[in-house]
This record gives sequence, structure tokens and C-alpha cells, in this order.
Amino acid sequence: MITDTYLKQWEEARPRIEAGIEKHRKGDAVVRVLDRNGKPLAGQPVQVEQIASSFLFGANLFMIDAYQGEQARRYEQAYSRLFNAGTIALYWRDLEPLPGQLRFDKSSPFIRRRPPVDVSIEFARRNGLNINGHPLVWDFKRWSTPDWLANEPSIEGSVWERRIAQIAERYGDAVPRWDVVNEVLMSPGRLEKGLSHPMPPDYARLAFKWAEKYLPKSAHLMINEVSSLWARDREAYYQLIDRLINDGAKIDGIGLQLHLFRDEDIIKVGAGELYTPSQMLEVLDCFAAFKRPLHISEITLTSPKSHPEGRQLQAAVARDFYRLWFSHPAVHAITWWNVPDGGAAPGEDSVDSGLLDANLNPKPAYEALDQLLNGEWRTRLALTTDSQGIARFRGFHGSYRLECDGAQATFDLPARADGTVVDTEVRLS
Repeated sequence: MITDTYLKQWEEARPRIEAGIEKHRKGDAVVRVLDRNGKPLAGQPVQVEQIASSFLFGANLFMIDAYQGEQARRYEQAYSRLFNAGTIALYWRDLEPLPGQLRFDKSSPFIRRRPPVDVSIEFARRNGLNINGHPLVWDFKRWSTPDWLANEPSIEGSVWERRIAQIAERYGDAVPRWDVVNEVLMSPGRLEKGLSHPMPPDYARLAFKWAEKYLPKSAHLMINEVSSLWARDREAYYQLIDRLINDGAKIDGIGLQLHLFRDEDIIKVGAGELYTPSQMLEVLDCFAAFKRPLHISEITLTSPKSHPEGRQLQAAVARDFYRLWFSHPAVHAITWWNVPDGGAAPGEDSVDSGLLDANLNPKPAYEALDQLLNGEWRTRLALTTDSQGIARFRGFHGSYRLECDGAQATFDLPARADGTVVDTEVRLS
């Protein structure tokens, strides 16, 4: 399923990708190692191991309450090994099925793929995940707007504003990132077909206004858009973002979905006919002009017929796509969508797009990402301090543990825009 054309395209892109990872995802560190009494440890062997990544790798948390007992443990273990971030479901239809019946609390009735928000928050805290709330405003009737919502355009001071205020009051301090509006470009076409809730022309601007009003100043507010932005709708999305920013919208980040819901689509990718590396890099360069972090926000890559060859295709494409996204300086987060096969939404579950199979066994795509995230992109070094007790190294941005003769300390190697050396001091304990 992987053609020579595909291989040639990615081989041509490899120098830029590898150079980007080295330049933008790694930094130089000077670490002064002190003993318990504050004395430099000169000429001592030390082990330096990265224990967390600064980059956000996530998936949606929609299936976290779908399993019990041993299956629940296996799901959580597989999730937490790979990801340090998670997207929680805030779809209005299932969050408030009837007016005033908010499914925040853990005791809320079960709805498949829509865990009560408190359950998602608890899972995220237990596993140290950076949370993305998705979405605050989305006009799509099938998945978002409740049946009881009046079928008329919302206005300022409407139930939409009340919804944002309620969510912000309860979770504003717990959720650092938010998809404020979702799929604005799809609204006109869906409205013509009766698929979208009527909205005022400037509803995206109002959504950001309300989000800024009710959420903490530290909240990272994002816009999110469909996969067509990588092709025909790129200019429309660019113009939408530009207009909102000029109208005063606090857009802190830009979401770029990439859903391949059909097996034939990923087969076209493997043939070099769709989502080529040059096309994707061009899109990332385009939106990087806004000087705001980009979030590859929803990823669906199928494994055709779950045949061994199809699973290998999914793994190869996932690995190549992740390497490209990770290499680009504007990208700060990548979110796979459905973790297990069978965990997708109705209508999207006829194909297998999970990283785990239906029995929660890792597929080759899971193993490929594991090798990247926990292998290739993790720094582990054996060093020796110099005469001043200094250890120097270059490693991936994140948190580290340094060990020497049974004692240890932790430190951070943060990303610095100017590329300057991180100079830090650790005292072993």
C-alpha cells in the first residue's frame, strides 16, 4: 500500500523534518550538580533521563468510562503511556440533555462517548494530563446543539453565553485550553441543509468575547476547523482568523483537524496522492504567519480492513505525519482522536481508526508512536561532570531527573525562542 511515489516524497522532505526536530524541539543545557551540602560534584558519573515532554501529545477522552475492571485498567495504562494531554467532551447535546440537567457530576447517567465532565477531569488529574475543553460553541445539530434549543439565531446575552459562563465557573481553573468555536466554515452549507442551528453572522466573535469574559486570563483560547482547511478551504480559514483577530477576538491558538474517515483516503496517502509532505508543510507555514501556536487537533487515520498490510499503512503514515508536525516550530500539540477501534462516533465507526484494537491490544500505529514519543524523542544520557561539577548536554525540551550515586534531583529544559543555553543548578537529595 506504500508506493515508491510516497517514499520519494517523504525522503525529499526528510532533511527539513530532521533539521526542524533538532532545531525546534531540543535545547542545550548546562547543569551544575551539587551534593547535599551544596558542594560541586566534580568528575562524577551522572545519569540524565527525561521524564516528561514539553510538547503536548494527546487524544480524546471520550471512552474513559466505557470499560470496567481489567479493561479499564488496560485502557488507562495504554493511554497514559503514550499521552500527556487529553480532550474532554463538552458537546452541549449530551452535556445538558434537558434544560438545567447538566451532566457535570460523576453520578450523571451514562452516555456512550460522553463521560460526565468530572469523570474526565479526574482521569486527567490522575494521569497528569493537560486538558483541552472541546467545544464551547458549535452549531451542528447532530452532535452539538440540544433538541430543546429554540431554532432561532442566538443573540448576545443568549443561552450560549449562559452555557459558557456555567462551564467556566466550574472548570475555568481546571482546564487550561479551550476550543471556543468549532467548524465555523461548515456553518453556511449545513444551515442550508437544516443541519446547523441558526446563528448570528458574528457568532464566532461573540463566542470569543464570552470566553474571554468568563474564563481566567490564563486560558488558552483556540479556534478549530475541519480537514478541508488543508486543501480547498485554507484561504477561507485564514481570512476568518484574520477577520476575528482584527475584530478583537482573543485567539491564542489555531486548531487544524485532519480526519481520513474512509479507507480509500489513507490508501491515496500511501500512493502519494493526498496530504503530501510538501502540501502539509505549506499549510503549516501559512498559518504560522499568525504567530500563534498550532494544534493538530483531531486526527483520524484508518487501518484498512484491519488487515496486516492496512495496519502497517496506518502505522507508517502516523509515524511520518507525527514527525512532520513535530518538526514544525509553530505546532505545539498533536491530538489523535479515537484511541480504540470501535470507539468512533456512529457513522465514523465503520472503519478501524484506533491505535488499539477492539480488545485494547496495541496496533502497529500505537507501537510506532510509542517508539517516537517514548524512544526517539526522549533524552537519556550517561554523563560525567567536569572539574566544576558541570554536566553539559543537548536534549529534548521537558522535565528531567538527574541521578548520581543513588541520589537524585529534577530540573527543566524549557524551550527558548532565541535558542539560548539553559543554565541551571541542582542539589542532590
